[in-house]
Amino acid sequence: FNNSRVSSNSTKRSDITKLRGDSKIIVISAHCLVDNITGINGRQTVYRDFYTWLIETLKQCDKNTNITTFLKIHPMEKEYTYKPKVIDVFKSVPLKNVFLWPDDLDLKENNDLIDVVLTVAGSVAIEFPCFGVPVIAASINTIPTSSYYEGIVEVRDKGEYIDIIKKIHTIEKIDQNNKDISMLNYYFFYGSMWYFIDKKYYPTAD
Repeated sequence: FNNSRVSSNSTKRSDITKLRGDSKIIVISAHCLVDNITGINGRQTVYRDFYTWLIETLKQCDKNTNITTFLKIHPMEKEYTYKPKVIDVFKSVPLKNVFLWPDDLDLKENNDLIDVVLTVAGSVAIEFPCFGVPVIAASINTIPTSSYYEGIVEVRDKGEYIDIIKKIHTIEKIDQNNKDISMLNYYFFYGSMWYFIDKKYYPTAD
């Protein structure tokens, strides 16, 4: 696990805790590199695309020796045939302190292991604050009410993003009040989207 930096079915929670030592665990929640590249708020992202963001985030996290970083590959990644994929990018960057989050360890069910999540504008930005885990989003207007509470830290430029990663180990978990607000945001956000429409209109990876 340490040497190969790849996941296996035998990986347990204990492997994660052993690997982290006394450091905080940061999870990079990767996007499918060709999925909704610009998005609704594409012109307000720190990086021009998910590929550039991923490489920069991997490198910056690896420099911070106060954290242990895991890359979580998007569950829909396997449905795409594009190249290079996230795993290819991961393997191409020389890293000493960044590992793959195990495929057989559910991220949400093991949220207690995670201290901070990094994304551009993924659904984790809405989900993980509900568990008390702060999210750093390399974009603004991740969700309409994100500026009103401490669950999401939205970043406006590259310099600010890099500075945050340098000090990311100092970020504390979210308090109960902001967890409650996060859960309300979660409800209202998903309640206003396509999740409640006819299944024939659901988006697919095709």
